[in-house]
Parts: sequence; C-alpha cells; structure tokens
Amino acid sequence: MPYWKVSAITTGIPYWCLSIVFNVLVSMMICGHLLWHRHTVAKVLGKSHTTLYATLSAMFIESAALYVVVGIIHVVLFAGESSFHNLILGVMAQVEVNYFILEH
Repeated sequence: MPYWKVSAITTGIPYWCLSIVFNVLVSMMICGHLLWHRHTVAKVLGKSHTTLYATLSAMFIESAALYVVVGIIHVVLFAGESSFHNLILGVMAQVEVNYFILEH
C-alpha cells in the first residue's frame, strides 16, 4: 500500500471522528444555553414567550443530527477504504455548509 494512502487513513479517521464529536459537544452546549435562557424567560415573562428558544434548539439538534449521521457513514466508508466515501464527501460538504449557515 502506498505511503500516502496509509498516512491519509491514519490521520483522516481521527480527524473526522474528532470533528463529529466536537460538533456534537458544541451543539449540546448551545442547546443547553438556549434551554437555560428559555427557563429564565419562562420565570420572568411566562411560558408564552419561550417558543422561540425551543424552536432554535430543535433547529440546532436537527442540523447536528444530520451532520453526525452523514459523518459516521463517511468515517465507516473511509475506514473500510471504500471508494464510496468520495460520494458521501460531496454530501458531507453540503451538510457542513447548511450546518454552518444555521449556526452563524
């Protein structure tokens, strides 16, 4: 096996795994912060003013879940040295763009 292929696999798998874990952790922290603010607003203004926080949290959770599912599929195919990971990489790019548009 060529050196570049071994090097790409040994550095690529940890990169993608860390990327997925980091995105899950950041999304959980953002959702936790939003839900904490939702609780504070509910105490001060009432529950009728808290729907925005729940909606934003759901949006973050849905986009993070999409990124995680596509990322896990990509890692499995990449680790198995399947050429199909190149197809998933295109989908991954679209998911990343949508995910970062939602976060910013």
